[in-house]
Amino acid sequence: WRAVRGGPSGPGARRSGPASAQPASPAAEACLESPAYAEAIRRARSAARYEDPILILGETGTGKTRLARVIHEQSPRGSGPFVEMNCSAIAAGMVESELFGHERGAFTGADQPRAGRFPAADGARLFLDEVGDLSLEIQAKLLKAIEDKCVTPLGSDKPARADVRLLAATNRDLPALVASGGFRADLYERLKAVVIRLPPLRERREEIRPLAERFLDERNEKYDESHRFTEEALAVLEAYSWPGNVREVKNAVTSSASAALSEAIGPESLPNEISAASVGWLPRAATTIRMATGSPTSR
Repeated sequence: WRAVRGGPSGPGARRSGPASAQPASPAAEACLESPAYAEAIRRARSAARYEDPILILGETGTGKTRLARVIHEQSPRGSGPFVEMNCSAIAAGMVESELFGHERGAFTGADQPRAGRFPAADGARLFLDEVGDLSLEIQAKLLKAIEDKCVTPLGSDKPARADVRLLAATNRDLPALVASGGFRADLYERLKAVVIRLPPLRERREEIRPLAERFLDERNEKYDESHRFTEEALAVLEAYSWPGNVREVKNAVTSSASAALSEAIGPESLPNEISAASVGWLPRAATTIRMATGSPTSR
């Protein structure tokens, strides 16, 4: 499974036509190079056929939301809505309302009734990102909603149907949270029917170059430019630890292309935290690359 964008792809590939070409779907937005990522995709495709809850584990920026969309698109419920909620991005006092809905007057400011994410995903998919950040109180209500397949909106005594296929993701260590009392063991058991771990980018360094080049190709197409990375710049990118994972690569490409003074993007155009990590070894690394390839430093 590779990035497929309806035409030639890869470094240097250009397509004719306006820059407003159709964007890639979320299911086609990952470069697959490493065995570790290939295994995650294989497990996702296999699990997509079934109704079991799926728990996606991975650091911030590894592509958990993208993988959840892949599972949804390849499942029998793929034609229905993909309802998502980032549990860490909602104020603690509003999480219950966001999940289960509320009636008018249920709380101050509730001027209109509102369906929550569970009723909205009835018969479809509900993706709860950063589920490890939910409070114990909400965890108990989430468990009941999963078991009963219905929810009761705030301010109402009438349950609403919520037959959802649940996908959850977190960057937290849930077993450690369970052990410390920060996450319910019974909810963890329900969520982990199928567990898929997305490895961090530092564990799949063979993907760094193709990811950087693909993001740069997309930016070149968008702005009708012809930027390219020098081999020295690529060496720096491949050596960096990428704590922000794939998301950080995309941001670094954006920053580098914006700062470049010519079509060739060298180490001097990379973000400071990335280029600073190469101090002391870059000249030696660049020399090694030139000797190995027998080519100039620009691609």
